[in-house]
Amino acid sequence: MSLSLYKTSFFALLACCVHCFSSCSKDLANVSVDDTPATGWVSLRITLPTPLGDVPAVQPSRAAANGVSGGNTGDTYVGNAGDNGINHLLVGIYNAQGECVHGFYVFPNDVIGGSFQRNPFQVKAKALKPDNYTVFAAANPTTELKNLIDHRRPLSELISAASNQTVNRLASRQIVMMCSQEMSTLLESRIRSTKPAAEEVPVPITLERAVAKVFVNPKANQTIAAPNAAGGTAQMVNFSLTGLNSQMYFLRRPAQAIKTNGTVNSDAVLYAEDDKTPQINRYSIDPNMEPLSGAALNAQLSFNKGEVSTGGWEDDKGLFAPENTVNADNQTARQLTHAVVCLKYIPKYLPANTNSWAYYKGAYMTVAQLREKIQQAKQRNTTDASMEMPSGWKEDVALMGDRINNISESARSFEMNNLKFYQNGYNYYYVPIRHFDDRQQPKLGAYGRYGVVRNHLYKINITSVLAPGSPVEGEPSDEPVDQIPTYISANITVKPWTEVRLAPFALE
Repeated sequence: MSLSLYKTSFFALLACCVHCFSSCSKDLANVSVDDTPATGWVSLRITLPTPLGDVPAVQPSRAAANGVSGGNTGDTYVGNAGDNGINHLLVGIYNAQGECVHGFYVFPNDVIGGSFQRNPFQVKAKALKPDNYTVFAAANPTTELKNLIDHRRPLSELISAASNQTVNRLASRQIVMMCSQEMSTLLESRIRSTKPAAEEVPVPITLERAVAKVFVNPKANQTIAAPNAAGGTAQMVNFSLTGLNSQMYFLRRPAQAIKTNGTVNSDAVLYAEDDKTPQINRYSIDPNMEPLSGAALNAQLSFNKGEVSTGGWEDDKGLFAPENTVNADNQTARQLTHAVVCLKYIPKYLPANTNSWAYYKGAYMTVAQLREKIQQAKQRNTTDASMEMPSGWKEDVALMGDRINNISESARSFEMNNLKFYQNGYNYYYVPIRHFDDRQQPKLGAYGRYGVVRNHLYKINITSVLAPGSPVEGEPSDEPVDQIPTYISANITVKPWTEVRLAPFALE
């Protein structure tokens, strides 16, 4: 493939649109071929992780479930054009000794029909020395993956290498990195003496997306039942993700899969995943399965606030998440990926038109009431009882000092010395992402109940809120996640993008 081919206007425009992925033009020369003269030909048939028909160029594809909003756990969602978009394909071919002996890029002109829009699509025949090989392919690869597929680099390195990757390098609204679902076997008997003959018997390769996608409903400004809130409702503001894994394997490493669903008292029966295992029953191994703490945890999981979505089921409202799985005995909140949901919540003890408000040991206050109680606490002759405030108020006000002087509606949210201040009534709730639902793994602490597995869609539908959340975004605790009380109810559905829907979830 010549460098000039990549410099067509189409690819230049596409490269600009997907800047989070490195340009491949400079890397073309780095993928070397076997020095031995090729006397045979091979073709590849590439199947995208979509079960239905062709992928349209503009309009999103839809599953039978009528998009993200429809369907149940296990239903498949085809995805939109960005979910299925391909800039270019990288193929690595490995000999019996596990060495990369042939590697090449595939662009639309290298595809029969001249387009990636068909699913599956077939790569025009390539010259190859007859032998037995294994084949790996990746669509829209990152620079780190490109560097692993080079002349004589070992296959073991590709399989075992844990690569540091941020989510915005793996996926964008326009394009998502996809990798081989598994290594494909290329037997010498499939290699033909002519190009036409090779294209009659292509080697099948199935791709899967290297990330998952998370949706939260309802969308901004819509209400949620909240029996303990003013007016009986809370209001959706937005959501983000935290606890994003920064390490991944490029080739998914299968974990034990569910054979028979568990009960509230017994774990599900597990078995080694095979090519017939339903996607919804699979789990995955990632580099962070074992317990992490301290610097290691902070180095491998990101708790920094990233992209924010206003919520809803529209295709562009989902947020991408790297794979993040854990062992059964390691399902602590801090090591899992969470959706951080922001709601406007005004307790029923305050007027419905309240904006910002405060809470102290069971006492709810408007900003005006808070300012009054602060001033009273600073007077020498007052006591907690005389102010009709919980014990400790006068002492805590003294400890906070000038930090709470002249507090106003626009003051930033904070939590200190038992006082919580909610600017604009914004409350934050942490929803751990479930993988196996209560039909598959109802037992608390059971294998695979939590986690994010690549090429899955996780739908969190909030149904009710029971109590205020946190006034500020923090980090999950080190406690076992199933032992942490929740104040939000939600249904979580898991689709194999495949979709995941979980049991109702309440925010407390």
